[in-house]
Amino acid sequence: MMELNVLNRPSTVNLMISVEKEKIIRIMFGASVRSGELTSITTLTNLDIATERVKAIPALEQCSQNPQRRSSFCTNNWGHCSESIPLGAMHGTRKRPATLYCRTIYLKFGAMSVIPPCAKCSQVMSSMMDMGIVTIYQLQSIQL
Repeated sequence: MMELNVLNRPSTVNLMISVEKEKIIRIMFGASVRSGELTSITTLTNLDIATERVKAIPALEQCSQNPQRRSSFCTNNWGHCSESIPLGAMHGTRKRPATLYCRTIYLKFGAMSVIPPCAKCSQVMSSMMDMGIVTIYQLQSIQL
């Protein structure tokens, strides 16, 4: 169910499509962390949720412990972004890298626009590609 108050909604959503031999295998969605109107309590709750995501996703945990310099310019907490959950779904015992098509959509203040992954998510994606887990392409052909 979608939150009626626009200020309490996630600021981004992410769509990742896993493709194999030109067939869609899996469609995954993620949302940025937002647990209600921002107060000191919900800020801590949001941080706890993001921290749990980091613990659950090996590449995210590895990157948070060894951040690249450009990642320090991103104001989001590690694990906060909408890309976290779909990327976490890719860890496992695959025999070959998954091919993913990724699109992140900015929703804040009722506007909708396609945005690139933040510096931290870009680092996680690069790390997963370096590990041979995934090959990721930015999905460009869908018009909003």
